[in-house]
Amino acid sequence: MPGLPLRASGVLGSGVRRQHDLRLRSPDVAPGLWGGFSTHLYLAPEAIVVPMSSTVSVAAASLFNVMANGVDWALDLGGARYGMSVAILGPGPRGLASVIAAGAAGAGPIAVTGLASDRERLDLALRLGADHALDVSDRPVTEAVVEALGQPPDIVIDCTPGSLSSVTDAIRLAARKGTVVLAGLKGSKGLAPVPVDLICAKQLTIRGAVSRSLRSMEQAIALIESGRWPFEDFASHSYPLADADRAVRALMSADKPVHARIEPTA
Repeated sequence: MPGLPLRASGVLGSGVRRQHDLRLRSPDVAPGLWGGFSTHLYLAPEAIVVPMSSTVSVAAASLFNVMANGVDWALDLGGARYGMSVAILGPGPRGLASVIAAGAAGAGPIAVTGLASDRERLDLALRLGADHALDVSDRPVTEAVVEALGQPPDIVIDCTPGSLSSVTDAIRLAARKGTVVLAGLKGSKGLAPVPVDLICAKQLTIRGAVSRSLRSMEQAIALIESGRWPFEDFASHSYPLADADRAVRALMSADKPVHARIEPTA
């Protein structure tokens, strides 16, 4: 089906938006084989297919999922708009997508934090529109961000999976009457210390984030189709279907790629 995200099937997600995420659908539910890591994808009758221009490369198209998260977290939940300062904790794919989404809305300045091992991603964040890419391996996050931005940020998006300290950092970092978006999942036992009095004193808005909306998907595809950002650099690694296991292992390694996609016909 030319021109649809389905042509990039197997990119750890699909071009279909359903009531429930297809990746969580049990094989016991008919038809059983839904299409993960495959050459074809089963479309249920209630599936919503979102068109994408056939001129977009497979590499750029593969980012529709993470870009939809960035749009949802930075714009819909964070409320980013012109002139609002933004801090993004974690330079993973969705953190980088949040940089693009916030920049597209005219927000700025934008700061992204990471560790020394994230140097490649931090450098990419600058190419995607961040004003500051900060290595916070050896200094407090709050100190580094406020020094770079010259003020506490209006919006803080925590995109750091597994880290409990980033929740506290986000709350301490946000400006008075700012918004904190908690998007980095911490696991079933991830009970982060939350400075409640500080939330009250600052009158912060705390928003939880998971998945994305259909509207965010449509906006994300429009951003990809615009070609304004170096999406080819963002979509850094490609694997054939026969090497799907290697792609998954690469994402779990210490030297993980920025983004990995599986191209079944490669």
